[in-house]
Amino acid sequence: MLCGDMPAEAVATANLISDMDQLFDGVNASTPDLRRGKKFSTNIKRSTEHLQMFTKMKHFFSSLEFLGCKGNPPSKEGWIWTLNGIEMIWRTFSSKYKTVESLSTRRLQQDPLENLFGCIRYNCGSNNNPTVAQFVAGLKTAVISNIAHTNSGNCEADSNSAIITNFKTLLTPAPDLCTETEQCHMEKDIDENITSSLEENLEEGSGEVQACAYVCGFIIKKNKNNCSHCKKNFVSETPEEVHNFIEFKNYDDVKKSLTYASKSLIACVEKSASVINIFLEKEAYKEDIKKKAIQLLKDSINYGFLEDCVEHKNYNKMYIINSVFHIVVKRYCIQKNRFYAEESSKTALKRKMNIVMHK
Repeated sequence: MLCGDMPAEAVATANLISDMDQLFDGVNASTPDLRRGKKFSTNIKRSTEHLQMFTKMKHFFSSLEFLGCKGNPPSKEGWIWTLNGIEMIWRTFSSKYKTVESLSTRRLQQDPLENLFGCIRYNCGSNNNPTVAQFVAGLKTAVISNIAHTNSGNCEADSNSAIITNFKTLLTPAPDLCTETEQCHMEKDIDENITSSLEENLEEGSGEVQACAYVCGFIIKKNKNNCSHCKKNFVSETPEEVHNFIEFKNYDDVKKSLTYASKSLIACVEKSASVINIFLEKEAYKEDIKKKAIQLLKDSINYGFLEDCVEHKNYNKMYIINSVFHIVVKRYCIQKNRFYAEESSKTALKRKMNIVMHK
């Protein structure tokens, strides 16, 4: 046997691979023109040979036998049903509507749906049995997390990023904001729920505030504003009690690699996060939550510590608001999804235990 030649018994395998490659091209066609020189990657047209190839492959699947198996795997019949369905769609539309010149078979498959579900699981954690409300909340979280740029599925990219980006209208339409009465009730709830001992917590360096200080360091690092006056407002000159967690995370005691946020910024972010959490508990199911939450932060949070730099005051204010909103909403949705997943697991376990006891 010469180097590079295949044995004669490999011909059957090579033919099978070639036929399956053509079949996958035929059910995944997405262009009206020839792509990569592969004729079945082109959309189905009156002049193409897709239907002849489908007939050949249906005969192949119907006569296919699996040695050592007690029965046929579902994919065998599944392929035949799929090819029959594509043929029926093409013949129906091409005969009734003369303006239909081609059929993109890629648009008949579920890859876009699988990619969407994969993005939601990637951004929101896995929930095997979500309710409608949980799924909508997961979708909103994925949109906030920039779903169009998430590539976490096992399917080929479906080129639907423009369509997915349009889902942001879930958050950005501009219907009437809540009424003055609703706004007053919301602000009253915020005043009653947000602890009045925030300054005391800052001094004592409670665990929750220390975690907030760590997040503030991340917010500072992502800020593109390099103004020295703004830096004085954002960064603490010396580490304090509230920075204990950051001190623990810092791998170098001499060269401080992490950012130590000022108490003013920590207090602002901590109160803003509390405001958004209270808002979400009451309003998360409604539309346009982003605009409402941002307006609430503008009205209820004191940004006086930004007055030292008039030039960048508004920029810094909106940067803090948007940063806190995106961080808190994502964290809130992940926690809710985990909670409902745990509740679902408990319910399933309880159901199984009841079945066992009845037996």
